[in-house]
Amino acid sequence: MESSCFCVICGSPFSPEGEVYNLDVRAARYKWMRNHRLLGSRQDVHHHNLAGLSAEEFHSACYNASDSADVFLSAATTWNATNDQLFHIDEYLLGTDVPGRITFNAMQQIGNYDTVFPLHENCLQISRRKFYTDPINIPTLTGHVFGLLQDTSGSAPCPYPFSLPCQGSCGIDQLPVELIDQISIYLPAHSALALHQTSKTLASKLILDNNFWRRSIMSGTALPYLWDLNTNELEKLHRERIGKSSRPDATWDWKAIGQLLATKYFALNSSDPRTSSLPNGLWNRRRIWSIVEEAYRHDYPNKLDGDQINSVVGERKRCEPVLDWQLEEIMDDLGHYS
Repeated sequence: MESSCFCVICGSPFSPEGEVYNLDVRAARYKWMRNHRLLGSRQDVHHHNLAGLSAEEFHSACYNASDSADVFLSAATTWNATNDQLFHIDEYLLGTDVPGRITFNAMQQIGNYDTVFPLHENCLQISRRKFYTDPINIPTLTGHVFGLLQDTSGSAPCPYPFSLPCQGSCGIDQLPVELIDQISIYLPAHSALALHQTSKTLASKLILDNNFWRRSIMSGTALPYLWDLNTNELEKLHRERIGKSSRPDATWDWKAIGQLLATKYFALNSSDPRTSSLPNGLWNRRRIWSIVEEAYRHDYPNKLDGDQINSVVGERKRCEPVLDWQLEEIMDDLGHYS
């Protein structure tokens, strides 16, 4: 049977058995998949038990492995192979020593109550540090970005391009390179990137060089989730590096770092040393930011109406915020033009 319920952290199923798997399911390497728990809000979790237990009955019968007052983390659960959204946890009937089982319908929306999430025991152990780290206060953020920049070397300056023949071109395509450069200074990063892709003429005139990436990152338009980056400190360190170097082009590769930090989802365990050393708070902030941007992209445009235009969401939509989710997609396409 093909599973439709997966771990909310790693995305893997809770058993390798089934027609779509050609595996030795008894192998020790797959044992971890059968060790799983349920995670949910302590005040809402009892609404998901199929026995209809009240909050008092449920919490008296079930062991909560979480040391947080508002989180429920079950003990080991068993998985119902005939209905892969059902999970069982052991209980003791209220006021007795009679063991039993409570069945949960995981990953289902019930009223306005928080959902119960299934996850592997190993995933909980691996991810706890990153997923639970404060994403707001990251004291090492500027130092880490400085370290990333320090490990790079700027590419050779781009020569000023020759103007391409403007046959059939009109409007902004006909502007001289110097004027397009000045226009791009006032554009947010995603708008400049989109303009670069508009035509071959603009791709040759609007140069996305190291200065463009440095300006976009320092202004906050390229990577808005780095709102607390200390740009003054970076500027100071940048000037010191240039002053101490014997090479006139001793600059950092801002483009490489910009593309790296625009990655939507950083892996939990990355083989790239540049991302494996990310502060846990920054990793968690990027994850949350991507989820919110995805929700904004897909959900809010369809739900806004005239009555909501004065709301916070409506105001944000009217102001056309930096569409951070576009950056990675646009960057992936730049090879066709640059």
